[in-house]
Amino acid sequence: MELLEIPETTTPTPSLSKILENSFGICSIIWKPLVAISIIVLLIDCISLFNTNLPSVSEQTKYFLYAIQLILGLVKHALLLSTIGYLVFSWLNKSYIPSVKEALIWCRPFILPIIVIYLALGIAISFFTVLFIIPGIYVAAALAISPFLLLTDSSYTIGSSLTNSPKIMAGHKWKYFLIILMQFCIFAIPTILVKILAPSLADNIYITFVAMVLGCAAYTYFYVVTVLFFRSVLQTPKQVPLQK
Repeated sequence: MELLEIPETTTPTPSLSKILENSFGICSIIWKPLVAISIIVLLIDCISLFNTNLPSVSEQTKYFLYAIQLILGLVKHALLLSTIGYLVFSWLNKSYIPSVKEALIWCRPFILPIIVIYLALGIAISFFTVLFIIPGIYVAAALAISPFLLLTDSSYTIGSSLTNSPKIMAGHKWKYFLIILMQFCIFAIPTILVKILAPSLADNIYITFVAMVLGCAAYTYFYVVTVLFFRSVLQTPKQVPLQK
């Protein structure tokens, strides 16, 4: 199977502002499949929302619905990373814009391994966040690129991608933290302001749906930014040998 090819380069790692600038340009070119992916993500979020707003159910059913919501969330992020990675790399490496169907077919073998990695990341980040917030943030940044490694090199396994991720992210964690901070500001701050300034709107179904649509579009965009960031990180010469 064709993997995402990381071209060699001698140019220095681009700044975050340059990555953001490039992301706008790429989004303006491959916007059609990105919109389609956003709609798929919106459908997944709608199913999750439906599961959490069912009328009174038993405690056992609640745990079952929470498990479904967790699985849907993992599937959503695995789809976003793999399909957007395929779309962005196809354009950058081949000047080719694949259809959403092509991207979905390409990403199928990677979905389950990426879900496993995301689950492991969630457990590790939660554990270190319980100890203190800063270790949790550090672990999140150190292991961030591990699921993406599976898309670029067939010699990586789930275990080796997790162990090599901190070495690859050395010197890049701060930049990734800024990307996450931007995501937080876009997603969390408007929600907090609505709940404080107009709490009655927070439970309005129409406002909720509009927020979900905007959230899916923002998620899609930030995955384009993340893929470009990971691409630039993998193009950086490594000082520490990696074990695959």
